[in-house]
Amino acid sequence: MSQSIEALQDTWLKKDYRYGAADLTDSHKVAAAKGKRYKVLSYDERDGRTEMGGHFKIELDHGGGTWYIFAEHWQLPWQVFVKEPLQTVPEWNEVDWTDWNAAVSKYFTVGEVTNMSRERIPTATEIKKNIIAIARHMDDIREWWNGPLAVNSWYRPWHVNARIGSRAPNHPNGYGIDFRPLGGSVWELQKRFQNEWYNTGKWNGGFGLGASKGFIHLDLRNKRIWNY
Repeated sequence: MSQSIEALQDTWLKKDYRYGAADLTDSHKVAAAKGKRYKVLSYDERDGRTEMGGHFKIELDHGGGTWYIFAEHWQLPWQVFVKEPLQTVPEWNEVDWTDWNAAVSKYFTVGEVTNMSRERIPTATEIKKNIIAIARHMDDIREWWNGPLAVNSWYRPWHVNARIGSRAPNHPNGYGIDFRPLGGSVWELQKRFQNEWYNTGKWNGGFGLGASKGFIHLDLRNKRIWNY
């Protein structure tokens, strides 16, 4: 089943993620104007945690072939821009975890928690509670940043976690999240969060510096900081 991606700015589809568009021939790139939408059949989530620097390999629908996109320039299928925040946040047992549009907090949805994947629907009570807990922190961060945040990866059951090459328990337990600004600078967000939240003690969980790979990681385990 295909889903859509949308360009957040003028950008490119590229055949080789190692080069800028200016260094590729016309046959190895396609210009995509802001607002351009494409139907995609697949993407590889592992790409967002590798040396590809925030690029994802995608397969376009209708025989469009395989391309690379710079994720920071695109709104991916499960990433939501909530214009009107929810006024009353739900508890874990008030969420319909099978409905992608169901809210888990003021600004975030089940579709973002699960990457719109049925195999990621949480079933354990403790995991649902953890998702709600970090979602409320993410609401606070969203309001502090004053702009929408795009979820790269949130809840990953252990078998999905292993498939993308991770053995850490944060995502499988629901309290780890990788995210970036939707249409903003991930480097600026990372720097400001470190200065205004982590260094001041406002954030006491894990903080992964992943801007070079297109995301920031947070989790609710003990306070620590590291580079990806």
